[in-house]
Amino acid sequence: MAAGETWVSFDRLLERWTPSSDPHHSLAEQQVAVFWALLLLASQSKVELFQAQFYRDIQIKLTRQVAPIAPKLD
Repeated sequence: MAAGETWVSFDRLLERWTPSSDPHHSLAEQQVAVFWALLLLASQSKVELFQAQFYRDIQIKLTRQVAPIAPKLD
């Protein structure tokens, strides 16, 4: 998924998710982990999240990455 491309559904993202090596994590635990990661990325403006209505499918899109401006050192 490249920056600025079309929206991807949460379910599609989960399909492509590479689970951890620990087989004891349930699908629900993996869904929660991915959702929390998406919330963190959204708070950092690295992804956009869209949901047409509450309790409906979530759509995800990468945002354009802008390099931080470093202060000029004298």
